[in-house]
Amino acid sequence: MSSKASKNLGLLLGALLGLVGDDPSVFATPPEPSATEPTPLLTSAEARADADLLIEVARNVHPGYMRYRDPEDAVVAEEQFRQDAAGIEDVGDFYLVVSEFLAKIRCEHTEAELPPAIAEWRNLHPTMLPVAFEWADGTAIITGVAPGASGVTIGDELRAVDGHPMADLFKEIARFLSVDGFTDHTKSTLFAASDDIGLTTFDVFYPLLHGFRDSFLLQIRTEGGVERTVEVPAVEEEASLAARGKSTARKNFSDAGAVSWRQIGDLAVLSISTFVNYRTPVEPDEIFGPVFREIRESGIERLVLDLRNVGGGSTDVMDRLLAHLIDHPITVGGPSRVRTYDFSPYREHLSTWDESVFEMPASLFTSDGSGLYRVSPEASGGAQRVEPAAYAWRGPLTVLMGPHNESGATMLLAELRDERKVTFIGRPTGGSAEGPTAGVIAFLELPASQITVRVPLLWNTTSYTGFRPGKGLDPDILVPLTVEDLRAGRDATLERATGTR
Repeated sequence: MSSKASKNLGLLLGALLGLVGDDPSVFATPPEPSATEPTPLLTSAEARADADLLIEVARNVHPGYMRYRDPEDAVVAEEQFRQDAAGIEDVGDFYLVVSEFLAKIRCEHTEAELPPAIAEWRNLHPTMLPVAFEWADGTAIITGVAPGASGVTIGDELRAVDGHPMADLFKEIARFLSVDGFTDHTKSTLFAASDDIGLTTFDVFYPLLHGFRDSFLLQIRTEGGVERTVEVPAVEEEASLAARGKSTARKNFSDAGAVSWRQIGDLAVLSISTFVNYRTPVEPDEIFGPVFREIRESGIERLVLDLRNVGGGSTDVMDRLLAHLIDHPITVGGPSRVRTYDFSPYREHLSTWDESVFEMPASLFTSDGSGLYRVSPEASGGAQRVEPAAYAWRGPLTVLMGPHNESGATMLLAELRDERKVTFIGRPTGGSAEGPTAGVIAFLELPASQITVRVPLLWNTTSYTGFRPGKGLDPDILVPLTVEDLRAGRDATLERATGTR
């Protein structure tokens, strides 16, 4: 069924059933989609041509294209993608089938950016939910409300949107979300939030599936069990992020407060919010040095390192943080691989931050016998020697972890587990403990739809030998996210680590 048909069926069922609580006497009709929704037409021939180009580039450029599946599965996914593309009606529909195809590669860095026409329209029109929620035990609990939205309270359960039960929406949207390997448990986190570039979010996929709306009909259940139905206005991105306690400004390692610490009894809690150091770069030691010196000189006996909000980021931050947590020299990282170093067949469709990567000489690459090429250390960096920093922490160390950890954060956790005694507390991570396909990203523009697809060019590896293929890392002490803790505003993971619960 095309997404257009899905929209119409969803509206019909919502109107007929209401889905506004357990009381069958209460019914409501969802708001109609906006008449001006930004979905430019796309012919089947155009969509099929874009699909063929994407398949060819992914097969011949992406080093992780076959990493987590066998050739037969890849062929099935490609054929399904071609069939789906032939049946679409507009660019919005095509974005959905592109996203579903990319999710089957199982690389969280391989995503499609919204088509320009849709992205520009969203910047001018309110399209987003005015509430933030977190997903716990199969339940969506409201954790924030945008300014001006009424009738909704933090702690309420969000049961349905426009007649669509939240559990059904999660299953519907999850198939479009890209994660590394077999870390599908992180999809419930992505469903309720946005990543660093704002792609994997409820607010991106819901309107494309069920229509852009000026308002939403929310089915709410209070903590006391009272059912109610509330119509709330759609909001713009700034208000939506405000409900999540965020702003439109992207986080950078150089930001004030990106690295902070506080003392609780005889321990220090050091919180880091991001490893991103490529937009406004600074020398990591300029930030880490003074902080670790203060911690050392304070007489602290234990260190709790909170990395739960860190996804990916910059290798220099990761390496320098490791330098402040070890007591002996270590070697981090392993060989890097690429699928190809000859981009000439696709060069007109590809771009990246530093386009010299498209012109690197063949002498820097050596076949590994499996269809990939090892990259020489002088080109990729390869394994790095890391010496302990002057004020490195050598005492007892606890690290807080969770499903937001992917990419560089999971690589750091894996290297740390290999090199010193550490206790991990929290929830399983995403990412790959072996190393993700990330690093250098190419931008593939599909000509007809104008959709830009992010295609990693490099497979980075760690030196960690205890990895499970396709998995991140598990905590030593598991602290599940519960409805009770969300409603109480309780950080059970931190409480467990500090002994304050």
